[in-house]
Amino acid sequence: MSMAGFVSSFALLAAAAGPAGLVNPDFETAGPDAAPSGWRVGGPGYVGQRTTDRPGQGEAAARLAFTGEDRATAEYGTLSQGVAAQAYRGRRIRLSGVVRSPAGGASLWLRIDGPGGKMLSLDNMDGRAVRSDDWTRVEILADVPAGAERLALGLLQRGAGEAFVDAVALEDIGPANPGAETARALTARETANLAAFARAFGYVRYFYAGDTAAGADWNAVALAGVQSVEKANSPAELAARLEAVLKPLAPELQLWPTAATAPAPIPVLPGPGLRWRHEGVGITPGGVYRSARVPATVGGETDRFAADLPGGISLRLPLAIAAAGVESAPKIALDKPAGFLPSGDDRTTRLADVVLTWNVFQHFYPYFDVTPVDWSAELPRALAQASAAPDAEAFGQDLRRLVADLDDGHGRVSGPGETPQGQPPLRLDWIENQAVVTAVAPGAPLKVGDVVLRIDGRSTSEALAARERLISSATPQYKRHVASRLLVAGPVGAPTTLEGVRADGAPFSISLERQARPVPPLAKPEPIAEIRPGVLYVDLDRVSDAQLQEAVPRLAAARGVVFDVRGYPRVKPWYLGLLADRPLRSDLWNVPVTLRPDRQDVTWKTSNWTLPPRTPRLTGKVAFVTDGQAISYAESTLGLVAAEKLAPIVGEPTAGTNGNINPFELPGGYRISWTGMKVTKADGGRHHGVGVQPTVLVRPTLAGVRAGRDEQLEAALDLVAP
Repeated sequence: MSMAGFVSSFALLAAAAGPAGLVNPDFETAGPDAAPSGWRVGGPGYVGQRTTDRPGQGEAAARLAFTGEDRATAEYGTLSQGVAAQAYRGRRIRLSGVVRSPAGGASLWLRIDGPGGKMLSLDNMDGRAVRSDDWTRVEILADVPAGAERLALGLLQRGAGEAFVDAVALEDIGPANPGAETARALTARETANLAAFARAFGYVRYFYAGDTAAGADWNAVALAGVQSVEKANSPAELAARLEAVLKPLAPELQLWPTAATAPAPIPVLPGPGLRWRHEGVGITPGGVYRSARVPATVGGETDRFAADLPGGISLRLPLAIAAAGVESAPKIALDKPAGFLPSGDDRTTRLADVVLTWNVFQHFYPYFDVTPVDWSAELPRALAQASAAPDAEAFGQDLRRLVADLDDGHGRVSGPGETPQGQPPLRLDWIENQAVVTAVAPGAPLKVGDVVLRIDGRSTSEALAARERLISSATPQYKRHVASRLLVAGPVGAPTTLEGVRADGAPFSISLERQARPVPPLAKPEPIAEIRPGVLYVDLDRVSDAQLQEAVPRLAAARGVVFDVRGYPRVKPWYLGLLADRPLRSDLWNVPVTLRPDRQDVTWKTSNWTLPPRTPRLTGKVAFVTDGQAISYAESTLGLVAAEKLAPIVGEPTAGTNGNINPFELPGGYRISWTGMKVTKADGGRHHGVGVQPTVLVRPTLAGVRAGRDEQLEAALDLVAP
């Protein structure tokens, strides 16, 4: 579960924070309905109970379980409590407890909020969840900033299943953030030094196959390297400092001033050895991406990698090395006081995060061939921004701009300083180059069809452009969709002033409070509905597999069916087999196979869906409706429809981003997601930045919105039931 999942879910909990101590931390006291007193349950379908079965200590523990009917809808549940933060300001705290999780995926979580509900930090133990039915002690350490107002904390269960917690404690363990370094601008020499370190770091991190590197703590290496290498005053000193950091990890690494005579290559006897093979890159365990050391023949000239680096130095590194006995990775020492924790408020951490982030994309991002960005030039720019960033929140914005330059619709950055985003009771869409109200909550003072011209004194076009700058997207239509959803978003509880013109031409100026609520949905028929005689409508964003299976006889008998894919389908693609009498093949999922740095000689591991035909066949006419918000899995569905010419597609081009994401975390609590594979159309054509093109292009109009019409759905209905 990412930080974003907690942004709105616990705004009310934080606002209701109690005194500085935990209530009922050992769950010995029962509340109403046997729930543990002082704790509250969050998440649809989840229940919390006090239980005396196998407590971790004392007489009782707490159980959190999903009891909903549809396990596929289980996202995350929480058992939580709010605590006032004033007593902990400027202190380091420890949240601890014992957890067991028969189904896996349970953890403690701790979030720190500032004024207005701004999230200052969150640790939900993502990547280190408990996956055992045995009681396991876990803890979270966090520094509480001076402006902190509330702590929200508790137990988190990911997905369906149950989790147990006991003996929860919240402790003050000392002063906060020892060793944090304040912002300072980089000199030209320092920028070159750090850029050289970043490149050398990536070569050793991902391509040196020795045991000493395979088991290294690379976050610690990045932090230590930044501290040491930045201070070099010459190419010779830079080479020496780089060797001091990286040579213990890669003994065969060679570095020297480019202007000097290159040293002779270290002799290598031919024979069996190892090299790295990356399928995508295995940063996060599980999923389709893997990195492994594989057998290789040592001694070939092509297995030596050489590069000139910034700062006037050159590098040589073997990519295949002789297999040897297991050697432990050296312990990395930081020039920081005891108790230092990486933080976005620390300059060293920010610079290390740039080194780590830049390298992931430099070696493994699959779309540089179609993304107009000079990634090499991004490195010194990002380092300079990180060095001068005043705090964790500002650095988060810098990371968002960096990821946005990749034009990846899956590109997301979450982390410290995020503010719980609320919404006034309306939805805006960008139609005919203006912000149009397309849905409102009951009782809202605006109506569908009103046009908003200014938001808090700023024109909507300016506000849109500012939002779009921080959004990573492969296409203008998806960037516009995301930015439109955020136009009136802001801190929960904060007012926003909207000025514009009503549908009848009258001007308006109103102030609305932002609440922790979802954007009101567009008006649509029921998820499965007969909307013309003999014509069925199916909203794939709102139906489950079971509901669609039950409706198959009706679909087969209908004279027409419209499938709505203006969103993210909840159903598997089996139903497409109802539209054909032959096996269906989807777009191609191409995972990059990388053996050499800097994306040299990349090959591809390709797969796709093959769907069998199903009965009963749909005998009526069929059409699909979509628009620019359809991304990823939605495009997998529509790409197959387009490739196999199963039915016309009505609406607008899709988002142009597909493929499994490959998230990673950074020191300081930042998390980045991105697309780790290249998806191409079934015929090998480009999908990224193109998307699925509609057969019939239909865009909403202001007149249509004001008339209460769904023009895209109407056009699809006219195709299947003229």
